[in-house]
Amino acid sequence: MEYVAGGCLRTLLERERKFGQRRTTFYAACTVLAISYLHENGIIHRDLKPENLLLDSNGYIKLADFGLCKDGIGYGDRTRSLTGTYDYMAPEVLSRLPYSRSADWWSLGIVIFEMLVGDLPWMRPSIGVVCPKFLAEDAAILISGLLQLDPWMRLGSSEEDAGELMFHHFFRGIDWLALVQRKLQPPFIPEDVGLSDDGPCYEHLLLTPPSEGSLAIRKEIADAFGSFDYSAI
Repeated sequence: MEYVAGGCLRTLLERERKFGQRRTTFYAACTVLAISYLHENGIIHRDLKPENLLLDSNGYIKLADFGLCKDGIGYGDRTRSLTGTYDYMAPEVLSRLPYSRSADWWSLGIVIFEMLVGDLPWMRPSIGVVCPKFLAEDAAILISGLLQLDPWMRLGSSEEDAGELMFHHFFRGIDWLALVQRKLQPPFIPEDVGLSDDGPCYEHLLLTPPSEGSLAIRKEIADAFGSFDYSAI
């Protein structure tokens, strides 16, 4: 994966605690497109969390860390391995029940709640998620739909998958085609989190060139590898 200059959402959340709805909507929309692409190709991510959502230099979200992905999972398919990060795992995953790609939408619901509230959601066994009163109605409805305890009733669980989310009122301000084409103005442009070569750590940095002897290759080694072409490696 190419270098992503803006760091991860976890770092931003630790610094700012939470985001406003406009910024959250933009990040959530980018994530919907990323998850939708995986699902269209029969892949579930299974580890969606702020640490795996990276911000590029233009302010767009990139989904990372595909080590726990499962392929061959289309609509109606199930898997049951216990995989992911505990706080973001759907209840059916934690219960070791067969689960579908809708487990990714549960994780997105947790992430959206965290971006808007600054904390993980509070769950009650009988009623599910408890949304704070300060949340906008469309945000509360979206989160409640994504954090539906019954995976068959969860937003995004139908064959439409991401289409159910894209037409939700929460995303009414998103031009999805413009987002795909990266024509929308992101709400935040990050600073490069990488090391700067003009910082104090580099003021007195001197590089010692290697001695001639250290670069020399003994004749017997050179002869042994004489027929090798590095470009074929």
